Amino acid sequence: MTKVKLFVADSVETLEENINYFLESEVEQVIDINYSTSAAAIPDGYGRAEAYCNFSALVHYEVKKPKGDEKNATAVSDFFA
Repeated sequence: MTKVKLFVADSVETLEENINYFLESEVEQVIDINYSTSAAAIPDGYGRAEAYCNFSALVHYEVKKPKGDEKNATAVSDFFA
């Protein structure tokens, strides 16, 4: 099944770490990754402005398929949902 996940971070390094962790755990195949950046200058009331950067990525991916007998397994949480 194809899915999309959004990642947002305040640094490129954090964004990269979060995406890599996700890719190693839940992804069968990456279809596409779209990166975006934005910045804003916020005045502090004393005539100075602080710059804030935002880094984001949309990861389009295929979910890992269950292995072996997991195809027909039912999670316990499904009974209590």
